[in-house]
Amino acid sequence: MRCYTRFVPAVLLWLLAGCAAHNIHVVQTPGLELPGRYKFRMNFTVHDPDGKAITDEIMDTELERWLLFTEMTGAARAAFEDRGYVWVYDPLEPADFMVDVCFTAFYSEKMTREKMEQQKPASLLVGGIKDGTYLHMVVISVLTRPPGLSAEGFVTFWEGRGIAESKNADVRIAGFPLIADIVSRFPRAQPR
Repeated sequence: MRCYTRFVPAVLLWLLAGCAAHNIHVVQTPGLELPGRYKFRMNFTVHDPDGKAITDEIMDTELERWLLFTEMTGAARAAFEDRGYVWVYDPLEPADFMVDVCFTAFYSEKMTREKMEQQKPASLLVGGIKDGTYLHMVVISVLTRPPGLSAEGFVTFWEGRGIAESKNADVRIAGFPLIADIVSRFPRAQPR
């Protein structure tokens, strides 16, 4: 029993040391309202900073990144479901909003935290690396189509950005906790 009581705190300290501190910033567009707060849809389109779809290109040339994208969107979907929201997949079923997930998939020594924070949302972002420490970022956007919008697209209702430092190159190690923390700041669902 004595060995167990020393082992568990040591493992917990080791795990906490691996989970670097992170920063979360949340913004909401003033004057916009969601039609409801219950059903949501995931954006499974991999897009560039201008919103142009690059899904086919990624699936054809970088299957590993496509699989990573599906894991990150799955984690975001689960985080919203934990807040009481219902995910709808059927395109004929109406949803109150759409969730877009962006995360670091490429790394550069020239990328600073400030430059990372200024990146326009794109499914695959550029993170920083310096002396073996990675700067990972996740952006979760809640998109809506307000009444009277003349364009075909969506507007950003709410956005959460999180950056974490890690010695691990795998964005999932820092990204999954970032997703959970970001989504925890979004209001809980209001079932109809």
